[in-house]
Amino acid sequence: MGESALALQAAPVRGEMLSPPAASRGALVALEATLADMLGDPGSASYKGSAAAWTVPADISPAVIYRNRGYRPLWVTDEGRFTPQGALLIDRLADSRMDALDPAAYRIDRIRAVMAQGDAIGTSAAELLLSAALVRYSADLWGREDLDIGVLRRAASAENFNSFIDGLAPADPAYRRLRDALVKYEAIVMVGGWETIREGETLRSGASDSRVLALRRRLAFSGDLPEGADTESTDFDGELEGAVKRFQARHGLTVDGAVGARTLGVLNVPAEVRAAQLAENLRLQRKPESRFGDRAIVVNVAAYELVMYDGGKEVLRSRTIVGQPDWQTPRLASELKWLEINPTWSVPRNIAIKEIMPKLRRDGTEYLDERGFRLFDAQSRELDKETVDLTSIEGDSLPFILRQDPGPRNPLGNVKFMFPNDEAIYLHDTPSRRSFGRTNRALSHGCVRVEAAAKLAMFLLKEEGWTQADYDKVLNSGRTYRVPLHNPMPVHIVTRTAWVDADNSVQFRNDPYIQGKSLQVALN
Repeated sequence: MGESALALQAAPVRGEMLSPPAASRGALVALEATLADMLGDPGSASYKGSAAAWTVPADISPAVIYRNRGYRPLWVTDEGRFTPQGALLIDRLADSRMDALDPAAYRIDRIRAVMAQGDAIGTSAAELLLSAALVRYSADLWGREDLDIGVLRRAASAENFNSFIDGLAPADPAYRRLRDALVKYEAIVMVGGWETIREGETLRSGASDSRVLALRRRLAFSGDLPEGADTESTDFDGELEGAVKRFQARHGLTVDGAVGARTLGVLNVPAEVRAAQLAENLRLQRKPESRFGDRAIVVNVAAYELVMYDGGKEVLRSRTIVGQPDWQTPRLASELKWLEINPTWSVPRNIAIKEIMPKLRRDGTEYLDERGFRLFDAQSRELDKETVDLTSIEGDSLPFILRQDPGPRNPLGNVKFMFPNDEAIYLHDTPSRRSFGRTNRALSHGCVRVEAAAKLAMFLLKEEGWTQADYDKVLNSGRTYRVPLHNPMPVHIVTRTAWVDADNSVQFRNDPYIQGKSLQVALN
């Protein structure tokens, strides 16, 4: 942050300046007249069409706001200086990279250059360029294409300009935490980043190795090793093991406290790559579609995790299994409108052709009987499986629909959660629990398996007046039962590869569907 902004921290910057003394009124009148001329006001006494070939920035239309102010400037004085508000705004724009924005977009060098001309034309040009920069900055902070000229009016009436500028960015705590993390990692980059730890044998508790020195310094940089901890010892002690475990947890690795090849690869991802990852996710965080509201289910594909919010608070967190790279879980937004207890499974055509038909040709109807499959035609009429010649079905031909009854072998488990979408994607339970313990859980055919499906179901059912006993009774009946939700739950499936938890732990993950990027190499 620049010196002028730091100087303003001691006292709030008020929105409007006091009236100038009479001696400077003449200069102010000339400045106002020049502004009117530049804005193309034919009513201005000095109107010439365009002062000194100046043209107002094409992407804003501030003329009405300035006309209503009598063309009094917001950011400059008649003495050719920036007001305290103008100086603070310039410093904030110069620091906009901390919001993952490009300071060059706000033409700060150009503003300073025209201001340095020292005449009314240059001062007025700086005024209008700075207004244009504020309008663009405000839109960029919210990921908007449309420009809100009203931000100039609000800036003019702000009682505390420091607070006004702070309030331009999203107030979402998740956004603020992510921005703070970006500032921290950019500072690490500025001092040269962290050193690379040499390859070698797995480092674990009890070892003594010269590479432990580099490991200690690396973990101290990222805050995994507590402040004040020993960074000079070559011994791998319990404190260092705890730091390694914290690092592994933050990066979605197996938390074993040992530094093998995989953990070492993630440790050696450069600081500038992590800063870029934070910046990319900060940009995603401010997009309109990333504002999930106070009540929503959010599935983060990169984290293999579902989080449910109610009243703005987290009420459920669950591990998930998402689609394989060849069967990707799509990003989408919808509303969960009903759930099914003891669901049947209508096998998608491509899964039936590629995975089930070869087994049917091999095992015949015994395969159907063992797994509770039945055959239906396009009108949902059940077919007699004994009359279907399974061996004659070749290639991509599939003259029936395969449907699996509820039961312990049904891959949807006890409950599925339905929401309209074009990809036939839904959330569901699963009878197979072991895979939730894996670090890479891109294993499904696109739908999302939820480890805590029963808890998710009960949360939704309680809103419908159900008790646990009601749910258990229907579940034990074995019959398929659909429950419409009178208050549909918003569902968002997203990919976020960096975020900051409420305890300020900075989390990094890989997008399971992207290969080859430098930050992906360590895990893929």
